[in-house]
Amino acid sequence: LDPAQGLGALGGEVFPGGNMVLGAMTVHPYAIGGGTFELLYDASLADGPPVVGFDARYGAVVVDDLDVSLPGRVLVTFHSDGGVYNAALHGAIFTVVVPSRADVPIGTSSIVSIGALTALVDAAGDPILLETDFEQLDFIDPEVVAAAAFEGGNFAEWWTIAN
Repeated sequence: LDPAQGLGALGGEVFPGGNMVLGAMTVHPYAIGGGTFELLYDASLADGPPVVGFDARYGAVVVDDLDVSLPGRVLVTFHSDGGVYNAALHGAIFTVVVPSRADVPIGTSSIVSIGALTALVDAAGDPILLETDFEQLDFIDPEVVAAAAFEGGNFAEWWTIAN
């Protein structure tokens, strides 16, 4: 048997009222022919619907079905013509951007996880054995986000660029 392929949830830091950038990421390249991603997050932190994306740097995909009808869950089924999605580059292969509520207290932490309905297949349609992981989403002060994402600048400069 092939060893399990790594698939982790994408979380990180966000400031209240900012966009939560969630998703799934791989730890090394492996070819994906298609499958289903189920991403779970705390819907009470959201202030709008999720926007789903696949990064074209990892290859082309076709979204076959998208279900965001349950708050806190994104379920997307997709396929990759040629079965080469994620074959040459690893990273954030599936992203979900959700606006957060402005009144989320700084210091709030929440878990983002890959759901049990997640299943990937290779180009031949054979299942890919996955080892999944969760990630934490932390709400922090906007100036801390600015300092982390804009080294050497100040908050006002970062805010101008970000908006």
